Amino acid sequence: MDKWEYYHCDSRHPVSVFKDGNTVVNLERSGPVYFVSGDPDHCKNGQRLTVEVITPHRSPPQPYMDASPAPAPFSSAGSFSIVQKLVFLYVFVIAVSINI
Repeated sequence: MDKWEYYHCDSRHPVSVFKDGNTVVNLERSGPVYFVSGDPDHCKNGQRLTVEVITPHRSPPQPYMDASPAPAPFSSAGSFSIVQKLVFLYVFVIAVSINI
């Protein structure tokens, strides 16, 4: 079926006819493939489909790999120990101040 036949729901010269409702179609060439209902009224009411088959692409190139290692992620454990030290220092200073 060509584009004109598709848009005019002209199914007089189909490439194939399927009636089982459970058909698998192999799309082996690139370009548009047109499917319409064999019933002109169904086709005119939208029971039709265009599939644009694209050619497979080569596998994508591998990403650039930098020789330097990635930076280490931020660790909240290190900053938590600093906070602990500051709290300890603050409590120590207060305790010493009260005893004097």
